[in-house]
Amino acid sequence: MDVRFASLYREIFNLQLKSYRNKVTIYGDGHSVVTVHPPQYRNNFNTIHYMKKVLVVDDDKNILEVVEFVLTSHGFDVFTLSTGFNVPEIVLHYQPDLILLDILLPGKLGTQICKELKQVHSGIPIILFSAHTRHGKTTDIYCADAFIQKPFDIKNFVDTVKLHVN
Repeated sequence: MDVRFASLYREIFNLQLKSYRNKVTIYGDGHSVVTVHPPQYRNNFNTIHYMKKVLVVDDDKNILEVVEFVLTSHGFDVFTLSTGFNVPEIVLHYQPDLILLDILLPGKLGTQICKELKQVHSGIPIILFSAHTRHGKTTDIYCADAFIQKPFDIKNFVDTVKLHVN
């Protein structure tokens, strides 16, 4: 985890941070809340592993913070974006393993972004998520791999992301 993100979590949740061997552990009320490794870390066999990268696009800052916290705590490298204006450029540079895309975004609809991305990056799974359930029935039309309805159950959310990122 980047130090600036760790500082953000500390400010948001009033948590204490402890850094040890290139990982950041976030503590709250004396209990370990989450340990986050950098995008590259080594296991006992000295093999380098890379965290799966997830791009999350949503105009609601609170949802972005929650999703980033949840996915980071489950070992994902997360990049968040709050508009639909420059998603293709971010995908090109960030090269995510999965994209979580809200449907109603400022700038461009998530469904339109999904169709455009699938034409160029067909190998990247895209999960649409929205509070509008009618969109869940039309994921095939937009070439999405899955749909998650807001509000979502954290366990089901993480399970769906893990299923599609592997």
